[in-house]
Formats: sequence, C-alpha cells, structure tokens
Amino acid sequence: MVTTPHTNFRKTNVDAERRASTQYHKEAEGRLFAFLATETHPEKRIDFQLDRSQTYRIQENRGKIKAILQPLIFCGSYGLAIRGKVDHGDDITGENATSGVFRGLLHLLIQTGNKELETQLKTAKKNATYLSPPIQNEPLDAYI
Repeated sequence: MVTTPHTNFRKTNVDAERRASTQYHKEAEGRLFAFLATETHPEKRIDFQLDRSQTYRIQENRGKIKAILQPLIFCGSYGLAIRGKVDHGDDITGENATSGVFRGLLHLLIQTGNKELETQLKTAKKNATYLSPPIQNEPLDAYI
C-alpha cells in the first residue's frame, strides 16, 4: 500500500512506473478490469449466471410437475376415477387393465412421445415420481 504521499513531482514518471510494478497495484488493476467487464457485460457476473441457472431449474421442474398433473386434472375435470384396483409401485406399463385411468393416461402420454414425462418417471427418485395415491389427491384438492 502507499504509505507516503507523492511530493516530488519532478520524478512523477519514475514513481508511477515503480508503483505500477508492485504486486498490490497489479492486483488492484486486475480487480478494476474485472469490475469494468461485469459492468459492460452483466451476463458474465456470477450472480446473474446463478440466477439464470436457478430460473432454468425452476422451469424444468415445473415442466416435470405439469406432465404429471395434466392427466390428474383431466381425470378430475371429467369425474373419472383415478385409481384402479391395482394402483401401487412405479409400474406404468399400462398392460394391467386394473391399474386405473391415471396410470393409463400416463402410459398413453409416454407412448405418444412425451419424452419429458418418460424421463421424469424413469430417472426420478422413487419418492419424486408423484404416483402415490396421497400425492395424487393433493393437487386435485387444490384444483377443486
């Protein structure tokens, strides 16, 4: 750091070059250029990048939930029974005729090419598939 003021103005160039070669001056200059870069290009700021990442993750999660909720809302809108005789586990193959309308709709959506739903049900943890009967009731109660 600078401990004494500059008083000899005849040696200004020499003193400026000497101070410019010090480590603290180089670090301060680097921080200044980084600051100016973030002011001219705010998309490079870390808080902006984190916010953009979080916004993307929120949109992605909303899409996953929406893919599960659409068949539930459809069943609720038309008064269809959601669950069948056998409605447990993570099997949504649709081969079981007693699996219920909800699982049948999920199977139909996957067969017709809903990759987001298929990925969600194949890769999600078992407690995040939203297929259990208590979880099915919660969105319907909120929707009604």
